[in-house]
Amino acid sequence: QSDNGGGVHISYCNPTLESLIISGNNGTDGGGMYIKGSEPTIVNVLIEGNSADNWGGGILSNASSPTLTLVTIANNQAVFGGGIFCYEDELATMNLDRVTIVNNTSNYPGGGGVDTSGGGIQVHAHGNIILTNSIVKGNLPHEVVLQNITYTYISIPSITFSYSDIFGGQEGIAVYDGTVTWGDGNIFVDPLFTDQENGDYTIQENSPCID
Repeated sequence: QSDNGGGVHISYCNPTLESLIISGNNGTDGGGMYIKGSEPTIVNVLIEGNSADNWGGGILSNASSPTLTLVTIANNQAVFGGGIFCYEDELATMNLDRVTIVNNTSNYPGGGGVDTSGGGIQVHAHGNIILTNSIVKGNLPHEVVLQNITYTYISIPSITFSYSDIFGGQEGIAVYDGTVTWGDGNIFVDPLFTDQENGDYTIQENSPCID
């Protein structure tokens, strides 16, 4: 357990993390991984079963531009951003390619009983994410949320989807502040995981996500 980054803490450096399992960690922010002011390269990594007391059960990205390729972010939990929480620098962008974000949860009930927390992805206050060739499914209470929680910034969070499967489409995305851009090639259907209930997030031979 750690205040920032229960499993991995990356601060003002640009490492490469490859072929790792980051599992069963807890942090105040960034249960699996905390990234600040950095541009790490993360390849073939499983981030599963981590929790954060506040933000980013799987990953918290603070003013950083990480590149994630062939990464699975599953079964993580936080108050805000069960899978990913991204914020605080309009010049920084998370780039996600062939990333699966599944079965993550967040649990902050907002004002008036409306839950404003993103189970899969939460983008806040200048945060930017580009998602390509990826799958987002089964995250609660929303697949994706864009919101400025503190209102201490001019809020311009953004997310761009291309050639990705966002289960439920626009109905799974809650935009309180910010911009969603739909690029080419997106679908909004069941990706047909091999065995989602038992943690096998490979896709079946007849999955609509192939090619």
